[in-house]
Amino acid sequence: MRLAIAALRCFYKDHLETGRSWSLWRTLRVREPKSLPTVLSREEVAQLLGSVRCDRFRTILRLIYHTGLRIREACRIEVQHIDRAGGRIQKPGVSSRKSLIRAAQH
Repeated sequence: MRLAIAALRCFYKDHLETGRSWSLWRTLRVREPKSLPTVLSREEVAQLLGSVRCDRFRTILRLIYHTGLRIREACRIEVQHIDRAGGRIQKPGVSSRKSLIRAAQH
């Protein structure tokens, strides 16, 4: 769609010399539709985690997948941030209740 509008703009402005002062060119914008991110199936996640050989990296990837943490947040987690009895993890550096994360059961 952008290409079509650019072609029309070029045609009217440069070739016909009639559209130079049209306010339409300033207001006409085509927005790309927002698409949803691709989500892996459970089989694909199992295959991905199964292909990682190093236990350390597999553990970090499982933590990221089950909690939704960002990579940097997951790498900063230490033993004292984990509440095994409550099944929660506290984000490092954040002291509010929003920082408590419950791992999803899959």
